[in-house]
Amino acid sequence: WHAHWPFDGCTGLADVYFFGPVPANFDCSGLQALEDVRIHYPRAHAEEWAERVPAEKFGGFAGEGGPDAEGVCWQTVAGVTWRYVPAEDGACLVRGDPAYAGDLVVPATLGGRPVTSIDTFAFGFNPAVTSVELPAGVTNLPFQAFCSCTSLTNLVLRAPRPHLGESCLGGTALRRFAVPEGETDLAVDVFHGAASLASVTLPSTLRTVGRSAFRNCTSLTEIRFPAGFEGFGAYDWHAHWPFDGCTGLADVYF
Repeated sequence: WHAHWPFDGCTGLADVYFFGPVPANFDCSGLQALEDVRIHYPRAHAEEWAERVPAEKFGGFAGEGGPDAEGVCWQTVAGVTWRYVPAEDGACLVRGDPAYAGDLVVPATLGGRPVTSIDTFAFGFNPAVTSVELPAGVTNLPFQAFCSCTSLTNLVLRAPRPHLGESCLGGTALRRFAVPEGETDLAVDVFHGAASLASVTLPSTLRTVGRSAFRNCTSLTEIRFPAGFEGFGAYDWHAHWPFDGCTGLADVYF
């Protein structure tokens, strides 16, 4: 009867954040007594929290925020703060601030929306990224999405037929890569400068290869084109042939 709740008299307390499930023996009546307090809890445990926290006291999901002045929202998942822009069909992942780093698994959903795309330069020109796994909803790697990620040695694409955009994997540290089935036209500069790339598997659906696609892939020793391959893209005086600078290339199979 003489004990006081931990926040008794905290009249200036505005926000309380919880990042896990409802604690054992949790009673929010003391928080409710604070007139202006807002309670935040994680989206992953929203159903159980909603049973304990009145709707008028809900202040938003913990670990999420936005949109800011540029329309960017954010959500922290497994210690990584992902930045995204809500779109009609889901969420578009944008460049991290601070930049993403280490081994990364992009969540399938952000802000309750499926991640369906990544923005130009989303990971590009970032030497701190070492591995990325994209969810099945991401079906396109746009211009320079991973370009010059000089430490990127592993990329997992969960979509059944993702498209590789121009320069999207140029300058990475990938050692081997299988171009997804369904790809018909390999984009310009797609692997340009990926000097560690020693093995590339081309899909049976491939028909054309753009200029400088494998330029300066100095570790590439052989490449095999499918039976239906039709030729290389158009070139002009300043364009480079797809294998310019591939000094280790010994065998090409058609």
